[in-house]
Amino acid sequence: MPALARRGIDAFAVAHHRFGGRFERQTAGAADVWRIPAYGRLLYAPVSPLFPAYVNWLLARLRPQIVHVHMPNTSVFPMLALPRLRRCRLVLHWHADVVASPANRQLAAAYRLYRPAESHLLGRADAVIATSTAYLNSSLPLKPWKCKCLVIPIGIDARRMNAPDDAHAAWAEQIWGHPGQFRVLSIGRLTYYKGYDLLVRAAGQTPGAKFVIAGDGEGRQQLEQRIRQRGLEAVVKWVGVVSEDQKKALLATCDCFCLPSTERTEAFGVTLLEAMCYEKPVIATNIPGSGVGWVVQPHENGLLAQVGHVASLAAAVGWLRQHPRRAHDMGQSGYRRMRRCFSIGSVARRIDELYMKLAESSC
Repeated sequence: MPALARRGIDAFAVAHHRFGGRFERQTAGAADVWRIPAYGRLLYAPVSPLFPAYVNWLLARLRPQIVHVHMPNTSVFPMLALPRLRRCRLVLHWHADVVASPANRQLAAAYRLYRPAESHLLGRADAVIATSTAYLNSSLPLKPWKCKCLVIPIGIDARRMNAPDDAHAAWAEQIWGHPGQFRVLSIGRLTYYKGYDLLVRAAGQTPGAKFVIAGDGEGRQQLEQRIRQRGLEAVVKWVGVVSEDQKKALLATCDCFCLPSTERTEAFGVTLLEAMCYEKPVIATNIPGSGVGWVVQPHENGLLAQVGHVASLAAAVGWLRQHPRRAHDMGQSGYRRMRRCFSIGSVARRIDELYMKLAESSC
């Protein structure tokens, strides 16, 4: 939103509180964020029965021309009945399909109920943004609506990924411990598709490396149990939720970043871009139909391991450890690629162009 504001777009966001909270406006720089109460989660989706009523009030007060919805998002379905929403152009930002996973059969069953509303929403949308060509081409829900789809990658502002201060750098060094080890960092929500169990197993096959995992989620207890069962407490360290400054310190002090996800629910991998800002080589899994394999260009800015393959993941870490010069070159190449393909300025320009096209066609 700050990047859009620099282009003259007056944008505001509507989001849930993580839990509880009250209806309120928060200001962050050039952006206003309206927070709506949520009362827990059901199958990863916020439970927020008053969401449509608050959105209706905001539509009446702020009178937007365009409503830009990020998907998957169950809260948007009741909004379709709002008369005020029908006066707006509707853009869907398609971050991921709801993937039917053998690891989560409840989600697969619930998707049968979700699918008709999703299809109706796609029919109502004026435009759909996919984050990569690979994901657009592999998405079954988007297949009937390709005529209204376009690809705009996710972008970040490299200027906010600044060097850590001395205090946070010292904290990160304490987390890593022995300075002679090869440092592998992973950051993300501890959930079924992130592949952290594979990463723990790969750590047991990678001598001379230290693994740090940051994040929290419903898979936390399982992760801790796996680390203890394999006797890897000295090799794998889980540090829980970290602040922005702590995250930057870990990224600045690691030797490589690893994203071991196993399913197309991992559609892009924003944390890969953050690691690339710090000139770190990245390792990810080559998930079919995901944009991850486009963000990571093999042997240019990182390595791609086989999905769900522990030995392949361990081999990728071992290769970077054994080839420090090439790892350094990959990190520099990744930084250049991030600035060239994923800068927030170029993403804002393309979204601005879409908004202008939609606004003009509604006149």
